[in-house]
Amino acid sequence: MNLQEINQQEAFRYRDRANLVGQDLSNRDLSNIILNNASFDCATLNNTNLKSSSLQQTSFFSADLEGAKLSYAKINNCDFRHANLEKADLEGVDFSNSDVRGAIFTDAKGLSFEQKIWLKNHGALNISLEKEQRKSSKKLNFLNSLKSLSSLA
Repeated sequence: MNLQEINQQEAFRYRDRANLVGQDLSNRDLSNIILNNASFDCATLNNTNLKSSSLQQTSFFSADLEGAKLSYAKINNCDFRHANLEKADLEGVDFSNSDVRGAIFTDAKGLSFEQKIWLKNHGALNISLEKEQRKSSKKLNFLNSLKSLSSLA
C-alpha cells in the first residue's frame, strides 16, 4: 500500500495492518488518522502532520520524523529505535512502553521535564535538560538565599 495515493477516508480500510516501510510521506496531513500496528520502518515523515492520530503498537524503526507534528498522538507501545525525531512537536505524547533506544530528540518540542527524564533513562539521545536544570538551580539558589535570610533574623 502506498499512502501517497490514499486519503484519510481510504486509510480507514488499512488501519491495523498498514505496511509503509520505506515510504516518503513528508509534508502530508495525516492528522486524526488511525493506523495502529502499522510499520513505518525506514520511512520518511519529515514535517508530516500526525496530530491526534492513533498509532499504537506501530513501528517507526529508523524512520525520519524530523519536524513531524505528533502532538497528542497515541503512540504507546511503539518502536522508535534509531528514529530521528529532531525538531518534532511532541506535546501531550505518551511514550509508555515504547522502545526509544538510539532515537534522536535534538530540539524536540513540547516535552515535559518528566518525559525528558523518562526518554533519557530509556536510551533516547540528545535529550536537553539544560533549561530545566538552570531553572531548578536558580530556584534552589533562591530558596537557599531565603533560608540564609531567615536564619539571620
